[in-house]
Amino acid sequence: MKIENYEDYKQFKKAKKIYETVEFNNFIGKIIKDRRKELNISPTDIASALNIVYTTYYGYENGTINLPPENLFKITKILDISLDDCRELYFNIKKYKEDFKHLKK
Repeated sequence: MKIENYEDYKQFKKAKKIYETVEFNNFIGKIIKDRRKELNISPTDIASALNIVYTTYYGYENGTINLPPENLFKITKILDISLDDCRELYFNIKKYKEDFKHLKK
């Protein structure tokens, strides 16, 4: 993996820090899939760019395979996704779910 500048390094460290969260893997997989479709990029093309087999990439999108931080970093670069925006959205949704759960009682 090629980290070209300090900003890339910071994004990679963030990816590494959060990649093991199963719930986040499901969430980021959905974002990746939606963005890939929006850009009309095939999953095979991304798998090739990552030098992995299609089934592994498919597992990333569906949250069934942990997305290693190196590949999360590469995918965010390929699809021009901000990891900060993903994290913020994830935590806002999580907080909303917790607040809603409280209101239902």
